Amino acid sequence: MSFIYITLVVIYLAIIFIVWQMGKLNKQNIVLFERTNHQQHLIQSQENHLKQTLQIMQDLAKKMHVQQEVLDNTSNRLTQVEFQNAELIKILQQNKQP
Repeated sequence: MSFIYITLVVIYLAIIFIVWQMGKLNKQNIVLFERTNHQQHLIQSQENHLKQTLQIMQDLAKKMHVQQEVLDNTSNRLTQVEFQNAELIKILQQNKQP
């Protein structure tokens, strides 16, 4: 009879230990879940920041391209004006000579 009581006590202790371990594992799972959610939120924020940075860089590249085109056009016009000035000076010098 005492063997049965000892067996029941051992089984009861084993059940208490299992319940305690399940509670401990449940708490660990909750902590891991919260960490994972936090990390996913951080990753999402970083992705959004990178997208915004990329958009800004693309906008700047477009603006620089437009500015380069304007600069090239201005340079070409300046070259044409210089050429026209040289021709005008040449014509004026020819008209001065009697």
